[in-house]
Amino acid sequence: MSTFHNDGVQFFGGQVNGPVAGGYRARAVQGTDPFATEDLVRELRELVHELRVAVADGRLRVADQSATDDDLTLIEETVDATGEPGRGRLLRAAQRAAAALSASGAVPLATQLLELTGQVVG
Repeated sequence: MSTFHNDGVQFFGGQVNGPVAGGYRARAVQGTDPFATEDLVRELRELVHELRVAVADGRLRVADQSATDDDLTLIEETVDATGEPGRGRLLRAAQRAAAALSASGAVPLATQLLELTGQVVG
């Protein structure tokens, strides 16, 4: 991360320190949630559905089908429950599913899954 100063305001990555953030020693984090748009949520749901169908009908073979199915289910449930994918368990599930997809030769699908969950910038 880079740090620079501008008129008494210190910028460090996504943090702003200084008067604009509320005064001496005040801090605020500026940025946007990568999952805030409905389009990303819709795309993630569609991709997970496509992956589930491909695994179920045998077009895509993964080493541990049960674990991959569990990860895809967790992704779906988290997105459906919150309307926005969050962090933590969802991201770990996406990482595991992407690793299984990569090991099965479906690298573009794995990359797309990681991009949609904000773990890889496309």
